[in-house]
Amino acid sequence: IYSQSCFAGLGESPSHPSGLGDSEGTCREKQTMYRLISGMHASIAAHIAGEYPREVCSGTKFPGSLHSARRGLDNKCYLDESYWGPNLKLFYDRLGNSDVRSRVENLYFTYLVTLKALVKAAPILLSGKYKTGNADEDAVTSLLVRDLLTNPRMKTLCSKAFDETSLWTGTNGPTLKQELQGHFQNISSIIDCAACEKCKLWGKLQILGLG
Repeated sequence: IYSQSCFAGLGESPSHPSGLGDSEGTCREKQTMYRLISGMHASIAAHIAGEYPREVCSGTKFPGSLHSARRGLDNKCYLDESYWGPNLKLFYDRLGNSDVRSRVENLYFTYLVTLKALVKAAPILLSGKYKTGNADEDAVTSLLVRDLLTNPRMKTLCSKAFDETSLWTGTNGPTLKQELQGHFQNISSIIDCAACEKCKLWGKLQILGLG
């Protein structure tokens, strides 16, 4: 995904806390898209690390790391899918150390953009009917959506932190928007090839929401 041409010049760098790397000459729209995808990737990693099968090695069960899980055949280890729980080693490797701080920052950025989209779509979302197949859950869902979208702090905080009006303003704005939308669709197709079903589930849900 990150090797796509739309991310040329972008990448993680300790000297660039935003995770944009050497972004000189790279348009703001592509920088924003990179951060959104990086934030989505971080979210997927957090969900996977939060519920991970424990590793069994030499008769001992313990939460293993992703690296040891990949070495399962060599060390005669395997993943016991009868028990799932937090994998702190995996979380630290993916999100919990200072070398990957930009991933967490991009996660917050993606969350913020999502909230901003909810604020803009509030009139439609508030008038919609939510049907989960259970009347009680329908009522709870409608109540939660209304409480979220009518919170006076939502509009104030989101508008201060991210201004989307600065995007798509150039002469090639419409063309660039279509190009990036195409990249979102391409990323969705790439996720279809993931061998990890849990990764695929979280990835497809989140790319659908962002795209």
